[in-house]
Amino acid sequence: LPGAFEAAARKTPDKIAVEQSGERVSYGALNHHATCIARQLRASGAGPEVLVGVLLDRSPAAMAGLLGILKAGAAYLPIDPQSPPDRIRFMLEDSSAAVVLTQRAYRHSLGDTYAKILNIEEIDLSSAEVEALDSASSGKPDDLAYVIYTSGSSGKPKGVEVLHRGLSNFLSSMETELEFQPGDVMAALSSPSFDISVLEFFLPLASGGTLAILPRAAAGQGDRLRSEVERVGATVMLATPATWQLLVNAGWKGSRQMRAI
Repeated sequence: LPGAFEAAARKTPDKIAVEQSGERVSYGALNHHATCIARQLRASGAGPEVLVGVLLDRSPAAMAGLLGILKAGAAYLPIDPQSPPDRIRFMLEDSSAAVVLTQRAYRHSLGDTYAKILNIEEIDLSSAEVEALDSASSGKPDDLAYVIYTSGSSGKPKGVEVLHRGLSNFLSSMETELEFQPGDVMAALSSPSFDISVLEFFLPLASGGTLAILPRAAAGQGDRLRSEVERVGATVMLATPATWQLLVNAGWKGSRQMRAI
């Protein structure tokens, strides 16, 4: 995945990679940000088979964080900031995450933890030498890419491990199935701790497309969701049947180019 993203960044550095509420970040800028984060993570001990917790709002910076973790060769553990503090602390303890990438607003949610804490807002983005870390430091196919915890509704939450090989195969198959092209715009609604986010976040960035991060609140407001989908010009969106019904009830007539999943 890091190699596919870097190839897209080299090919179209000025193209918009991520958009959120009017904020637009190019492939070149996102790649630079991610590599700066990767460099700091490596200096903090992150690397192959090391798990990095991610406690961040959905944002272009968070995408740089996820890519930076993968560039560093480490694996990420997504933690929803809206999760109860007990769940957050359980996941960190149960997973033995060595590093946590977070932001000032959520430092208090971590409590006392043995993990090293990195504030994404304080990472130096000025280095001119960060590109030396591109893909050469990324994980191998059988290295861990990420861990997502189950809800725990049927018992104790469990961390599900996914390897780089599985992640790459999944994205490649979905790129083919959806006929995803560089001109496509993926609308993303999901929490990063829900596995559907893996496709939403990474398919566009591995394929040279654009990721449009929609406000989480829009998922439950038909009129707002319709407005956001139309504003970003979404061509691909994943949602539950209830969410699609919200759109229809809000008067959305569909789009000829939209692939609805």
